[in-house]
Amino acid sequence: MNTKSGFLTILSEEHGEIYGEFADGTWATEKTGGGLNHVFTGAAGDGTVDTFRRLNSSGISNVWYHFESEGDRYSGPAQLLALSKDSSSGQVLVTIDTGVEPRAESLAMD
Repeated sequence: MNTKSGFLTILSEEHGEIYGEFADGTWATEKTGGGLNHVFTGAAGDGTVDTFRRLNSSGISNVWYHFESEGDRYSGPAQLLALSKDSSSGQVLVTIDTGVEPRAESLAMD
């Protein structure tokens, strides 16, 4: 599994509302029987957990994301997955899956 660390922002599907921002975001590529999955996660604080619980219970699953790492930005549509708990830290994790490999846009200033 390949992993990158960076800043993850999860927004509404139409990009109008920020649902959560995660300074500790990670992007992991996992090989499964169905191919490669591109999964982004971030540890959520109490207010953010409440927001994502509301989204999950409302049936909202389509979101938009930005992930910034090492001077590149990755953006696109994603599927919001159920909240989970990190077994080592006890933190609640918000997870999204892009379904396709994200493409980088450089954040470098000219």
